[in-house]
Amino acid sequence: METPIRCRECSEEFPAHVVIQFGGVCPACVAGFARLPEPAEQTLQPGARFAGYQIAEVIGRGGMGVVYRARRPDGGQG
Repeated sequence: METPIRCRECSEEFPAHVVIQFGGVCPACVAGFARLPEPAEQTLQPGARFAGYQIAEVIGRGGMGVVYRARRPDGGQG
């Protein structure tokens, strides 16, 4: 039976072959999952302008971004 060893970053125990293949760290630490910050708060407020668009509202938010409803005040096509 293989003796588990600890990840040098997060100290979680893993089978030795898992940690050794990643240079002493576990797969989660290699991928950065152990240190991901919380998703950013809304940065564009309704009425703000971005790239020629006026922000109307936030219509969705997830781990990788924010989706806004916006319009072009000049009536142009996107």
